[in-house]
Amino acid sequence: MVELASLDLPQIDLFDPVFSENPHAVYARARERSWLAKYQFGYILLDQASMKDFISDGVRFREPNRDIVAAWHAEGTPFERFTSNQLVALDGVEHKRIRDLVAPAFTPRAANAHRQLMRETIEGALDEVLPKGQCDFTTVSAKYPITVMCKLIGVPVNDIPMFAKWLEPQESAFGQDSAALPLLNDALTHLLAYVERIVEQRRALGHHPQDLLQSLVDISNEEDRLSKEELVLLVALLLGAGYDTTKNQLNLLMKLLIDRPDERRRLAEDPARTKPIIEESLRFLNVIGCLHRVTNVEITYRDVLIPANTFFSIPITFHGRDPAVYNNPNTFDADRSPSRHFAFGQGMHICLGQFLARALLEEGLPILVRRLKNPRLAGPIKYRSPMGIWGYTSLPIAFEPEQAC
Repeated sequence: MVELASLDLPQIDLFDPVFSENPHAVYARARERSWLAKYQFGYILLDQASMKDFISDGVRFREPNRDIVAAWHAEGTPFERFTSNQLVALDGVEHKRIRDLVAPAFTPRAANAHRQLMRETIEGALDEVLPKGQCDFTTVSAKYPITVMCKLIGVPVNDIPMFAKWLEPQESAFGQDSAALPLLNDALTHLLAYVERIVEQRRALGHHPQDLLQSLVDISNEEDRLSKEELVLLVALLLGAGYDTTKNQLNLLMKLLIDRPDERRRLAEDPARTKPIIEESLRFLNVIGCLHRVTNVEITYRDVLIPANTFFSIPITFHGRDPAVYNNPNTFDADRSPSRHFAFGQGMHICLGQFLARALLEEGLPILVRRLKNPRLAGPIKYRSPMGIWGYTSLPIAFEPEQAC
């Protein structure tokens, strides 16, 4: 048995631009030396087996939300209010109580009920840019999932431009740079105040639509099942999830298909390929850069003695590149059968919105392929941090203009 601190591990620089642009290559070089790497704030797991073990064990490991608040000396801030008390930071009975209240809105049946809305929304987003012959594709993807999520929850769609600017900075929290704290506090102050206003509007006497928000408001009025504070944090979390993850997976898919014109043409001719392409993308290049865990107790893993309170990052975007699990893992192959992955996590914190996310991608991708003719890159790509929701902050593309009817 050896102590963790005594291991000679490969080093990864979180702030190296090369890491943001191609984290998979950086991880792969490190994995040639070890199943584990060291970086500025802890350790990074590099093979699928260890990732699965650490994610699924809710006894020896915890979500690090409150650890990050303490490390950033953010006690008493809006960042602490949101980060330490949101659903993913909870466990046990408390977690189950809140998750069970919202879970019925995110079943496969519930997701399927919104497919027509999804088609209408992506068509509308494309109508705005197709006559121009070029756009930053991230502006298209940014309008799609959040619009559907707002209509599902019951939040006014017209408010999206206002609160989107408060959702975007949340990505910086995953970069683990405490210099982002003032920006995060400002954004969360406005976002939480906005959610509190719409909750109070729904609590006022009068006729209200019977949507997810109203059902949660009604439950919170009973107090013992869902407090007002829990409701506000839950709605803020749902808005953030609806804004970020699926949007960025769609960006990654667009770049994948631009780079693979033959695959794009096959999809246009055979929409049945949509699901295999999506599942393979979630294995090959998924948007969840990293999940994070902290050891609750001292543990021994693979004959390594790991102290309590050790911080681990789990690069979900890399979990599908393990040659011990997949043949030719660095090749995108939509005919891979099956394309196994755990892009939506494991255990009690498995992604609540996974069925909605899949439906959004399944409805959006065929329409994009059909209407975006000859898409190609039209400028440099800008990247997000691989520590959080990885992908692009900018994806400029050009295409054949679509003539207005």
